[in-house]
Amino acid sequence: MALVIGLLVVNVLRPGAGVNVDPSTLDTKSIASYTSAAKSPDAVGFFMDIIPTSIADAFAKGNMLQVLLFSVLFGLALTQLPSGGNSSLR
Repeated sequence: MALVIGLLVVNVLRPGAGVNVDPSTLDTKSIASYTSAAKSPDAVGFFMDIIPTSIADAFAKGNMLQVLLFSVLFGLALTQLPSGGNSSLR
């Protein structure tokens, strides 16, 4: 449904129509700081970024890979408990 609405809006409003820009003549120096910061990290940097500095830091920054790693490790630790993580407060 969203695809149909999107196609309908694009065909009716035609965003970008009339913009005649030659990409080879654009000055890219003004956006160089943004493009250099967006370079893909190497494999070691990627895996080191998964490890959070603290539990609170992972949740505060909203880094989902760090939160996921913490959640998986917490779940594995719960399964190692003698009760299997079940509460005895029933």
